[in-house]
Amino acid sequence: MRGPTKKPQRGRPSLGKKAKKRLNVMLSTPIAATFRAIGDGNLSGGIEAALPKLIGAKPAEFARGLKQLPTSKGGAASGFSTAKRSRHVSKKEPLVNAGVDVRNPTGITITQQQKDAWMREGYWDHAIRYGLDYYVAGRFAAAHRFTPVSANILHHAVELLLKACLAHDDPLERILEYWHPKKGYGHDIVRLWQEFKARQTTPVPAEFDVVINSLHAFEDIRYPETLIRDGAMILVDIFDVPEVQTQNTQMKEPHYRLKLPQIDRLMGLLFDASRANPPAFLPRVTDDKQALVYYNMLRPTLFGRAAAVT
Repeated sequence: MRGPTKKPQRGRPSLGKKAKKRLNVMLSTPIAATFRAIGDGNLSGGIEAALPKLIGAKPAEFARGLKQLPTSKGGAASGFSTAKRSRHVSKKEPLVNAGVDVRNPTGITITQQQKDAWMREGYWDHAIRYGLDYYVAGRFAAAHRFTPVSANILHHAVELLLKACLAHDDPLERILEYWHPKKGYGHDIVRLWQEFKARQTTPVPAEFDVVINSLHAFEDIRYPETLIRDGAMILVDIFDVPEVQTQNTQMKEPHYRLKLPQIDRLMGLLFDASRANPPAFLPRVTDDKQALVYYNMLRPTLFGRAAAVT
């Protein structure tokens, strides 16, 4: 009489029935750590780099094969330097991914100067695209009266476009320090704005100083505790209207106010200053006629309230 089938121990690597087509590995802690070492801290990157040598291996061979992969000499398999790093450390420059070398039959080599140029251009490009995404999302949130969330999203939009403007001329070493709150700018758009203005050859309209300071103030209430403790008077104007002074001068709550048309003009100024080519960036956010169509199709299904409309 056959006894009960013993279940495999949790966490041990095993291959499924379709091992020739798919590698399905249950990682133990040591093996996961090895993968991360191969991928220079990135588990998925380590697995991708290891796959060419491990596809088709049996579990025991799989575990042994990991030990044969380089993790310290000649750079990690992920293509990054094996020196100690965090994802934000500016001194760690990206190198060619070893996995890419394996798939590079032409033997093309990339110089460090080319890599740095690619990194600079990539940051500039992504900062513009992220900034435009935040801008559209913030305007959409404002239309739904999502306050103060809409202001915080618009804050990110201005931050990213300001960084794109600076990145166009800054060296890579400086760009990789933007995130740092002391060496760089962090999320401080006031400091970004001052640096941006200092580089302009013509004076920037003073109205934008007010916009920057107003957006920056919303950072204080991006989480609920400050707003709950101190209270707030929040007003977001969707049109250019004159400011009306509050009659009650005894109110102690902090005031937060934005004018969306001013933010629109500020984003236009920053987009032009970033030297981005409009046909390459803008159609995705200005000419998408299907956006509202898809949104209206999805709204009835939010939170699983109803079946999708066909």
